[in-house]
Amino acid sequence: MSANHNSEYSRNGVLDKVTNFRDASPNVHFYRNEIPAYPNQESIDEILTYWYGNYEILEENHDFIQWLFPNRQLGVNKFSSVLTDEEAQIIRTTPELKEKVMEAFKMMLDFYGMKLNEENQFELAKNSEERLKELNTWRNHNFRRITRILLALKELGHEKFTLSWMLFLADLIHKEKKLDQAEDNFENFWIGALDAEDQLKIIKYKNKLLQDRPPGLPNKIIARNNNESLEDKDVHSRSKYAKMEMSSIPDRPKDNVTATTSADDSLNDFVVVNSSDIAPENMSNTTTTTFSPISHTNTQEITPADTSGKSNPNTNVSNIISHLFNQINPFN
Repeated sequence: MSANHNSEYSRNGVLDKVTNFRDASPNVHFYRNEIPAYPNQESIDEILTYWYGNYEILEENHDFIQWLFPNRQLGVNKFSSVLTDEEAQIIRTTPELKEKVMEAFKMMLDFYGMKLNEENQFELAKNSEERLKELNTWRNHNFRRITRILLALKELGHEKFTLSWMLFLADLIHKEKKLDQAEDNFENFWIGALDAEDQLKIIKYKNKLLQDRPPGLPNKIIARNNNESLEDKDVHSRSKYAKMEMSSIPDRPKDNVTATTSADDSLNDFVVVNSSDIAPENMSNTTTTTFSPISHTNTQEITPADTSGKSNPNTNVSNIISHLFNQINPFN
């Protein structure tokens, strides 16, 4: 939006109107269809009715997302307002307002080429090939929107969808490779938007996906550095669990249980099958903690000795160099 456009709205009194509503739950007023998504003039009902499927306006307009999915930090739209405890309570306990949050979520899912089926499970929409091609680009601003959506779902009464959506996104990124450009945002922001217990579950699931990758692809998770700066005001989720000690991860059941992405599952429905899948690789006091699957190869077994009973020095040097290289190269 241009500076002149902002000035026009300011002259017309929009800033004054928003300022007046800031003390009167503006996000609730928006969800009740009483004020538009300033500086846009469309109400929430108009957006959900006429913008659904209009991918061009959903892509190009940058001011509606903060109104549809408010969170605790002010975004790039200075006309929007941060979510308050009182507003969150009103929206998630008022059925008609809570339903509008779900309608907004489904609109954005369709925009991304995804949908919820009748069993509330996430799956690809018919237009997924086209939409994911648009979404799967480097540093796409929609990745930051997804962070905002996750935070809003958790606050506004739809937290049961956050983990199942993340499991679905993990498959698209690491298994199907249809959204691999979002990997950094997935690790550094999306995981941090979840509750602590769900963070542990999604990290375990991602490590399992990485372990199952063919040789030559990355097989590590690098948790977010808590001290890093954020590039966009839309994203302000910080989690003390992003840097975690492996000892805090609870033991997993020994029974074989398959993963599911149903939004109705309980928190305990997802486990990783093999309890040896996850192990710490670097537990130093650095600001970045890495997690990777255990290697089942015994390095002592691959060090050959000559027939005389003496170690082959050339082979030993080669193995040492190979070992050091594997320690610093995540693509093994």
